Amino acid sequence: MSVSDRERVRAFEVVPIVASCHTPSAATLLSSSLRTDTHSTRARPIDSLMTLSEEARSRLADVVELQPTKNSELQERWAMDSGSDVHGYLTGELDDYTFRDDNSLIRATSEAADLVDVEPGVEPGEDGDGVGTVRVTALQADVIEVLPGPDERSKSVVAVLNALREHTDRDPDVDEVRSALQRLRRQEAVEVEYRSVPTFRLAVPREDLTVEIKD
Repeated sequence: MSVSDRERVRAFEVVPIVASCHTPSAATLLSSSLRTDTHSTRARPIDSLMTLSEEARSRLADVVELQPTKNSELQERWAMDSGSDVHGYLTGELDDYTFRDDNSLIRATSEAADLVDVEPGVEPGEDGDGVGTVRVTALQADVIEVLPGPDERSKSVVAVLNALREHTDRDPDVDEVRSALQRLRRQEAVEVEYRSVPTFRLAVPREDLTVEIKD
């Protein structure tokens, strides 16, 4: 074989090796595609929202409405047997749309709030610092009206109950008042001060708080 013939053979053998170095395998392409799809699904929950059942959509709306909320509140709303059932449902059906904040309270993601036709239970103030708007029941709105301001002496549950009876036509029981106060506390509209018993007052100036009563 001549020198020129041997050079042509060597050139022919090198070509596939060079090509294989630059052409990704089918397995590599598939792996890359799966990674991209997984990231895309997490980043765009609107795609997976289409797979939610009617029940899951309704319960997601409950989370948006009640946030920040907790297992026991959702347990009552959803007529479940235990808080463990609530936890299991959230992680199994609504994991992409809900999370727990630093206080372990349950909140909906901003994407979830945009996707369901429900106003959130609380919104920040204009400066983004502190609560600005709360959406509450009529009883909770009356509680806000009779609570002391941030610079005033806080009231016990019984004192708030007595103020409601004096200034409104309501006659709730003490557990209803306690529940209303705790709900407002989770919304950060009310703060607690512990003396001999827990006492409550507004966490923000009354004039800075917008109160909307839910239907």
